[in-house]
Amino acid sequence: MKEKKRLNKRVLLGGAAILIALLLTFVISPIYNKASEAKCHVVRVAKDIKEGEAISAADIEVVLVGSFNMAGEVYRESEEVLNQYATADLKRGDYIVKGKISASPISANTYLWELDGQRQAVSISIPSFAAGLSGKLEAGDIVSVTTVQELENGEKEAVIPIELNYVEVLAVTAADGEDVDAQVTGKGGEKEELPATITLLVSQEQLLKLAELENMGKIHIALAYRGSEKQIYLELQKEMIDSAKELEGIISEEIPEGSQGIEEILQTEQAS
Repeated sequence: MKEKKRLNKRVLLGGAAILIALLLTFVISPIYNKASEAKCHVVRVAKDIKEGEAISAADIEVVLVGSFNMAGEVYRESEEVLNQYATADLKRGDYIVKGKISASPISANTYLWELDGQRQAVSISIPSFAAGLSGKLEAGDIVSVTTVQELENGEKEAVIPIELNYVEVLAVTAADGEDVDAQVTGKGGEKEELPATITLLVSQEQLLKLAELENMGKIHIALAYRGSEKQIYLELQKEMIDSAKELEGIISEEIPEGSQGIEEILQTEQAS
């Protein structure tokens, strides 16, 4: 009886082994061979491309290669990569994959390519180390621009023009034209250049006011906000400018000639 059970087990094991062998031979192996022999077109680097360079037709080639284990993020048509910009060095023979190219130029001045025509970039000089927040400003900061005006009695008063309460910093630049990053300044044992100018993102009204203050040479920058909620301050600044325009229109229609000036009234409204 025991011998019969053992024989039955051997028959079952043998049958299973034969079935597995048949599956491997006639099902799995053909599928594997077919997959390994499959071909697809991919975009390959024909000559070295440096980071930041635009990709031209001479830089690439489309080749037919085996598709087995091919990453799905490989570009397969030349039109997908032409006139794009390399975000890393690409060597001859490399396949071009997503994440290694960008539609926007890669440079220190990327922020200038993002202007939409509604607002403009303008740089102002930093008259002194203290006036530029001692070199601690960073791109993305929201700042208030302060100036000093002379009153009718000869005294001087520091004010923040209505247009310049909250302005976004695009870049802080040294005298050699290189942008300064306050977060990495002094690292690596290298002496960093001190900021010489600040580039701001401004509206037309803000641009005109900054040009006036730059000509006067009386500018002092104060940090108002640093963080991810900067849009709140930019919207508040727009509301202040719109309100000032509306008030100026009303005053222009109603005040008699020789009365208190519009600018003084606006500043009084701002203070209140």
